[in-house]
Amino acid sequence: MENDNNNLNNSNQDDKLNENANEFFNKHQDEAEKILNDPDKLEKFLEEIEKKLRNMPNIDNLLTKNPKIIETISKIPLIGEVLSKILQTLNIGEVLAKIPLMILLIKSYTKKEYTEIPYRSIIVIIIALIYLLSPIDIIPDVIPFAGYIDDVAVLGLALKFVGEDLEKYREWREKRKTR
Repeated sequence: MENDNNNLNNSNQDDKLNENANEFFNKHQDEAEKILNDPDKLEKFLEEIEKKLRNMPNIDNLLTKNPKIIETISKIPLIGEVLSKILQTLNIGEVLAKIPLMILLIKSYTKKEYTEIPYRSIIVIIIALIYLLSPIDIIPDVIPFAGYIDDVAVLGLALKFVGEDLEKYREWREKRKTR
């Protein structure tokens, strides 16, 4: 009986997470579409993402060394609970390693080289990358290391929605290399 209650609670938390995530991504869809539909804005945007990646500190072990960060994040009004749940399931290194693939996917999509992805997935990726660039975060990026935790959480959330699409793109790229 206790297991059934835990499963129900997890199911309710997952439903709440999905609801909050959909609300977040729907709120920023117009901004993502403006970037996607303007080649100059898109090029500048992707260059800024690449620059930020080069300057981002190594935050792989931050949560392991500082487990209270998740507890602190969970107390942030509105989205803290969602972010902390995501962070508990993430491998930060894996999330950050997918950003270059996201950039390549967007470039391939806009060049019409690869269009086997739902439009919504492209928009979700762009929204997550917008958040990564945004100077206005839940945890400001100027706070050493910890300032990137919310960025990683949003990227991780996006990967929950587009992970399969991103994997299909990676496989498509691999097949093209072997030809």
